[in-house]
Amino acid sequence: MIRWNVFRAHLFSLSLLLSIPLLSLIYVYLNRLDRPAYSLVTDLDRHTPFVKLFVLPYLGWFAFIFAAFVYLAFKNRPLYIKTLVLFNIGLLVCYGVYAVYQTAVPRPALDGSD
Repeated sequence: MIRWNVFRAHLFSLSLLLSIPLLSLIYVYLNRLDRPAYSLVTDLDRHTPFVKLFVLPYLGWFAFIFAAFVYLAFKNRPLYIKTLVLFNIGLLVCYGVYAVYQTAVPRPALDGSD
């Protein structure tokens, strides 16, 4: 079990994780721009069935990333800071590309209410 004084010593490092949702606000803004978007749909996309169970690995990826950052914050703070900075730079580069070349992938219509 994590002792409070150890957790408090890492609280600032963990608070830096808030940079990720803050940077995600850029994506929310870019996603609402009223500009033409280029479709990236391929023949493979058209022939791939929608399987709702596949949302679990997708959401699991976010949990994995969060757990990896928390683990690094406690085990190797310099590597944690470096990884977080590079992750944020990657987000900013992606958002820069999205701002210049906006794309869209239409989502399939969902049946049912689950």
